[in-house]
This record gives sequence, structure tokens and C-alpha cells, in this order.
Amino acid sequence: NRSFAVAPTTKMLRVLGISPRPQELNSLRAITGVDLDIVAPAKIEKSDRSRYGLEIFHFAAPAVLPRNPALFILPPNQSDLVDLREPASNPSVSGWREGHPLTRYVNFALFRPRYARPLKPQLPGENIVLSAEGSLVFATMKHGLRYLVLGFDPLPFLGQENLPMSIFTVNMID
Repeated sequence: NRSFAVAPTTKMLRVLGISPRPQELNSLRAITGVDLDIVAPAKIEKSDRSRYGLEIFHFAAPAVLPRNPALFILPPNQSDLVDLREPASNPSVSGWREGHPLTRYVNFALFRPRYARPLKPQLPGENIVLSAEGSLVFATMKHGLRYLVLGFDPLPFLGQENLPMSIFTVNMID
């Protein structure tokens, strides 16, 4: 049996990554169709963000929610979208939303983040992936924009070395 992670269906997705750990975000360049620019969190307010189809905040969050669809990976403790609960080591996935684009082709029996901060949503939305400790993936829409919050870090992108996490990451980009 073999499994493959396939590139997103978009022709080219311009992504702005905001992270104090740019090397981990840089691994997303291995995904075909992703054009990635990376800036430090301190420089985000000075950046022209209008030309990006997705903003990824990796261990960072803007003062105001972005005007582009955004992914928040382990945001600071207090944000407009979620609060973070107590840390959990190697949490097991206890449930997920069947049929959701983020969960397609992911084998959650093998999906095991090393570290997580379960999420306590502050807005109406959907809990997509759950652990016994709480939500690990939360999605919401505000002002017609999609926001996704992860309580774990799927980076660096490892391709075939970690297929469940890589398939999940490709689903996020798609």
C-alpha cells in the first residue's frame, strides 16, 4: 500500500508567512504551487499584505485580524479567535469532522502532534479536530474571510517522512 500527498489544485498561491522561526515556514516551499514570502512579526505592520491569498501566523498574531484568509499556528495566549489551554504532550486525536476538506485522506490513528495547546474558541465556528484535552483545529469566518487556528505546529513540512501531518498540511494549503 502506498499513499501520496498531492499538490493543491490552485495554480499558484501567494503566501505570506509571519514567524519568529522562518526556517520551519521555509519548508512549505517544497509544496508545488506555493509562492512563499516570510517576514518577522515585528515587520508585519509595515508589509503590503494585499497581494497574498493566505497569511500564515506561526507563533505570532497581528494586532487586528488580517484582511486575507489566515492560518494561525499556536497563536499567543490571548487572541480574538481563541484562548489556549494547558499544554499537552503527544495528544491523541479523539474525533474529527468527517467530510471536511481538512480531514480528507488523513489517517488520524497515525496523526500525533508532539506538543499541543488545545483551543478554547472565542467566536462561533467549527471544531474540526478534537483531542481529549480539547479542540486542536478550529475554523471560523469573520467578515467573509476564513480563519483557521491550530493548537499544534505542523511544521516543518516533511513530505513522505510524516505522511499524516503532510497530508493535513497540503489540505490546509488547498
